[in-house]
Amino acid sequence: MKVIVGVSHPKQVYMFKNLFFKLKEEGAEVLVVVVDKEISTVLLSELGIEFIKIGENKSKLLYKMISIIPTTWKTFVLSLKFRPDIFVGQALPYLAFTSFLLRKPFIIFEDTENAIIPHLVANPFSSSIITPSFFKKDFGKKQITINGSFELAYLRENWFKPNEGVLKFLGLSLGEKYTIVRFVGWTANHDIGHSGISSVNKIKAVKEFLNYGKVFVSSESELPSELDKYRINIHPSDMHSIMYYASLVYGESASMAAEASYLGTPSIFIDNVGRGYTDELAKFDLLYHFTESIKDQEESIWKANEILSTKDKLRWVKNAKILISDKIDVGSFMNWFIINYPDSKKVMNDNPSFQESFKH
Repeated sequence: MKVIVGVSHPKQVYMFKNLFFKLKEEGAEVLVVVVDKEISTVLLSELGIEFIKIGENKSKLLYKMISIIPTTWKTFVLSLKFRPDIFVGQALPYLAFTSFLLRKPFIIFEDTENAIIPHLVANPFSSSIITPSFFKKDFGKKQITINGSFELAYLRENWFKPNEGVLKFLGLSLGEKYTIVRFVGWTANHDIGHSGISSVNKIKAVKEFLNYGKVFVSSESELPSELDKYRINIHPSDMHSIMYYASLVYGESASMAAEASYLGTPSIFIDNVGRGYTDELAKFDLLYHFTESIKDQEESIWKANEILSTKDKLRWVKNAKILISDKIDVGSFMNWFIINYPDSKKVMNDNPSFQESFKH
């Protein structure tokens, strides 16, 4: 079997990394094509995953639309040489068009409801669309719902072991309080019209959190000069371990907020629009969602102070374990679904409860 996997965001590197290695173990050939965003190619290199870069993320919608032409052409040319049996990714137009031209199945794994343009462009050319049970959109007959989150394809205990050594690198001791702050660049398709946290409140938040311990800032966008000294300097692949031991993850990234929550670390997420997965995590008191209004920004800082004032994060760790215990092993399910496609599609359509066999 030959599989092309598309990546256009750092989260997708993690989503598909175990699938990549499992497919290789099964004897499959895998080609990873990348439209580079932030640290996607850095992560792939650190993980030892070979890839071909076919483009870079564009910040403006017009440029994003125009870039579909060269990325699709490059994917098509590579595919003619590689001759894939199947395409895998999120709602990526260049995979959608190429799979259609070559008459090969394209399987989408999707969890972001407000990625409206990619859905409109890519979904019609897909063969199956796998979404979590909390996903709020209905994609019709192609949609297959699973009781799990894509973050659990790489953060479930059988896939992830935290590296305590990262604490020493940052001058921290086990059990010491510290906060991770994340600001995004607002350049994704679903970020159009958003502005995020004001510079004033970015500074205010960090100053407040410093009352409880060290603060480490990760930012795609330019930081106020006062915050430059708090930039975190670690290997990107160590970020999940840093979040695992943190007291709080605060900021504008839905992905990082969700990742932290599944790891048992409380998170605060600032965005005018939520996600199905952030809503579910909020129900389990693992994630707290605030809008971008100045009032909500200030309330989010107050909430962060309340969390950081707590003696330990045991209740969040317990809540995360309760939530995860009811979910399937998404990483194993993904591997089974791809390797056995299209029979796996029929199995899930005829008997959706078959996925329960991936619980453990």
